[in-house]
Amino acid sequence: MIVKVKPLDIFQAIIGETEVILELDDGTNILDLLKVLKAKYKIYERMYLMIMKNGRHIRFLAGGKTQLENNDIITIASPSLEVYKT
Repeated sequence: MIVKVKPLDIFQAIIGETEVILELDDGTNILDLLKVLKAKYKIYERMYLMIMKNGRHIRFLAGGKTQLENNDIITIASPSLEVYKT
């Protein structure tokens, strides 16, 4: 299946793109997608993330176990840049 990932704010800076097209196996969920992004782009596993599938926050779906489907658009952002200030 093909999934479009739209990184925002700090994630766009890390990835260096405004969108990424990934080919994933059927049955892939959000947690699987994060592992792919971590391996490919070094996105930190423990960052606090706001993730939306087709405009809906995954918190209102099945969280990390939310299944992905062909042509989904996944938006990843930090809820606030304040999280990253030291």
